[in-house]
Amino acid sequence: MSRTVNRMKSLMSSRSTVQAPSQDDIRRSLVALLSHELRTPLTLVIGGYGLLTDVITKDASKEALSYLEIINQGIARLERLFDEVSLYTEFDQQLR
Repeated sequence: MSRTVNRMKSLMSSRSTVQAPSQDDIRRSLVALLSHELRTPLTLVIGGYGLLTDVITKDASKEALSYLEIINQGIARLERLFDEVSLYTEFDQQLR
């Protein structure tokens, strides 16, 4: 998260010499950065889930399988959220 904050400060300072960024510019940049910064760890979780299911499902109990399903549902929810943010960002850029 501190890396994201530093990138936002850098973006703001580079623009401040030309003109101060608008609140909309800051919001757009923040949404894009957060989307990117959160999607990377999600990709790792998805990969770990895939590896885990390959190993566990062979001899897993019903309880373990239900936990894997909860993880899978959480992954799907986060992917939908990131897709919505991505669509919003694209739509917002087309309006500019």
